[in-house]
Amino acid sequence: MTRTACTARRPTPARYEDHDRFVIFEEPRARHHPHRCPAHRRSGPHPPGRPAHAGPAAAAGETITKPLQSALKALTVKDEDRTGYERTSFKHWVDADKHGCTTRAKVPKAEAVVAPDQGPKRKLSGGSWYSPYDDQYIEGPSTIDIDHRIPLAEAWDSGAKGWTAAERQEYANDLGDDRALIAVTAKSNRSKADQDPATWMPPGPMATGVST
Repeated sequence: MTRTACTARRPTPARYEDHDRFVIFEEPRARHHPHRCPAHRRSGPHPPGRPAHAGPAAAAGETITKPLQSALKALTVKDEDRTGYERTSFKHWVDADKHGCTTRAKVPKAEAVVAPDQGPKRKLSGGSWYSPYDDQYIEGPSTIDIDHRIPLAEAWDSGAKGWTAAERQEYANDLGDDRALIAVTAKSNRSKADQDPATWMPPGPMATGVST
């Protein structure tokens, strides 16, 4: 899926692929898509500090292949800390490219199964969407929520408290990584709230596998 815009850069969580006995471990790294957003071809800010649960030190973007158990043992495990968290610490739904359309408005347009109509002041009408959290189709935009797959609070718990305000804004408005934001039913999004997979899993098809 191609977004209509992107923010400069943000770190993405480490990815683990279990190929039987071996695992491919990717360090968190800044992701951006210069071909989608020419204004960001210049160097962006340094990626925020590694989350508390990130793996062993390595060069950004380095791929390490090793037995699964060895990779798991190499992870640093720390307690999460929500001290000082405020949702307003992550400025979200901004118009990063100054085209008059916020992140909140761009995601539904990008993820529509049937494209909506856009009226005055970029207001959407019609269209349909699929919400994989609860395996529901949504008719019209009025009951759509845009979810941060990794909740803002969870990001804070895992190290985002040490990021700058600009880095937190980039994280909260990431249009450069299709895994970051998703259009779902308001009901399922509010059921999830700021929980992580340890306390909430979607009741729909997404609960049977891991999105990569």
